[in-house]
Amino acid sequence: MVNKKILFICASVGLGHVTRDLAIFKELCKMIPDVEILWLAAPPASLVLQNAGETLLPEASQYPNETVIMENVSSKFEVNIFDYVINVMQPWSKTIDIFKEVISKYKFDLIIGDEIYQINNFVKAVIRDGKPLMDIPLVMIWDFIGIHPQTDKPEEIELMKVVNDGFLLVDKGIDYGNLVHNFFVGEYKDIPDRTLFGYPSENLRKLFNTLNFVSLGNIISFDPNRFKNKVDLRRELGYGKESLVICTIGGTGVGKALLELCAESYSLIKEKIPDLQMILACGPNIPPDSISVPDGVIVKGYIPDLYKHFAASDLIITQCGGSTTTELTALKKNFLYFPLENHFEQDLIAEKLRENNFGVEMHFAQVTPQILADTIITNIGKKVEYPQIDINGAKKAAQLIQLMFN
Repeated sequence: MVNKKILFICASVGLGHVTRDLAIFKELCKMIPDVEILWLAAPPASLVLQNAGETLLPEASQYPNETVIMENVSSKFEVNIFDYVINVMQPWSKTIDIFKEVISKYKFDLIIGDEIYQINNFVKAVIRDGKPLMDIPLVMIWDFIGIHPQTDKPEEIELMKVVNDGFLLVDKGIDYGNLVHNFFVGEYKDIPDRTLFGYPSENLRKLFNTLNFVSLGNIISFDPNRFKNKVDLRRELGYGKESLVICTIGGTGVGKALLELCAESYSLIKEKIPDLQMILACGPNIPPDSISVPDGVIVKGYIPDLYKHFAASDLIITQCGGSTTTELTALKKNFLYFPLENHFEQDLIAEKLRENNFGVEMHFAQVTPQILADTIITNIGKKVEYPQIDINGAKKAAQLIQLMFN
């Protein structure tokens, strides 16, 4: 097979998407040994890619940072999706300029984009106009179908309808041939069997089928069977026999208040669990010294391979991010999850977790340090039996991409 060159664009918020993108990359390398992948990404995803030894294009330094935009429209434990959409439109326009510059400068055999909404929309628009920029396939990776308003404010409802029109419904009845492929991260049953907001006739599952999406299954970057021996894993990571709780909010600064709430609950838990060890994983965007903690709580920044620490722990406290909760489910760990308020995507993930009895749902505005302490005491070390989930999404994505080259 002739060497293949792929542009991989990781343009979304936080770290969960780049984690799954790297998982797809590893599977691609197994199936296409001579493949070359160049990356476009902004921090913090670009930092993870650099740490993994991957090659970022020089143009990545100009790529807009959507994580910062998300953080700027957030407060305490709430995200304002309306403000985010308004504020991200201009940076998205810049991504199109960078994209056009890159594909004119370099030769690629395929482009993969993780939630590159504006670029995806632009590519499809020029195809519809009969003026395609390129004759190579574009793979778009999604993890939800349709954006949902979080309030009943008329301006928010109208904006979300415009966004859905432009990014989804415009494709109805359009055949893009081999030029556009839609990959959905998750199982088909994860797509809500109800109408898209504002469009009474648009059932989300029917829309999924109409727009020729392919369900990949879930994606994780590791084999959970390798981490069943907690004793050896703890020794490797430097832990002892203590009761271990990991608290994480993912790859953004949104939700720092959850880490602070965990720290406030520590002394209350210690009364019942004297050997408690609590780790606050701040991620790349929260300075560890910005959180005040009692003696005994360890605060860390970005922790590579955090899933190993999950596997070694007795309980995990987290936001409701898709990648993290999938990792915890695959590891069969008990966890407490807090969906960000007014964040429709985390609401959809919480719905999935509830339906499968994965984890313990909690809501930040209703939880005091005492309530959190009591819940941790009740759940720490508790063994769980979750239904098996499909975790072969990276392999399936790589197989589908390999077929595009045949």
